[in-house]
Amino acid sequence: KEEAHRRQEELPRMPELHADFTFMGDEEGGGTLTILVFKEGISRAMMATMVPSKSTGEVVARRVIAFMRELGCEHCDITMKTDGEAAIKSLVEKVGALRAAGGGLRMNVENSPVHSRASNGVVERGIQAVQGQVRVLRSSVEARFGVKLVQHHPIWPWLIEYSA
Repeated sequence: KEEAHRRQEELPRMPELHADFTFMGDEEGGGTLTILVFKEGISRAMMATMVPSKSTGEVVARRVIAFMRELGCEHCDITMKTDGEAAIKSLVEKVGALRAAGGGLRMNVENSPVHSRASNGVVERGIQAVQGQVRVLRSSVEARFGVKLVQHHPIWPWLIEYSA
């Protein structure tokens, strides 16, 4: 799939980070993986990381800060766009607190309505791309090594990060 071909008069002046959770399950009912996906609006750079649950701790917030550092926007003004879900709001608050403690500048937070895919389209398209790549890598690993990757296999965190 390609990104939409829309005319854009000007790029946003500051980096926009779009975030959402997604879940990937096994067809045989082997469990569900919780994945956090971030996509930056200007560069379209993505980060995906496996999390134990939607109610994440400071470790995941530090991973988001590391992604911001990779993009060069750890200390500059940024906009965070998410849905209004409580779990993601809590994560954004933790990220904001860590940024402020580290000398980060202003962080504007924009929340779309909960479960409104159309208003959070940038990250929804990113989620589709990550899920597709996870499926391809999983299939490749299973075929090459003749194994079945179960939910708690230690390769999952790496495979999900690499997919983004």
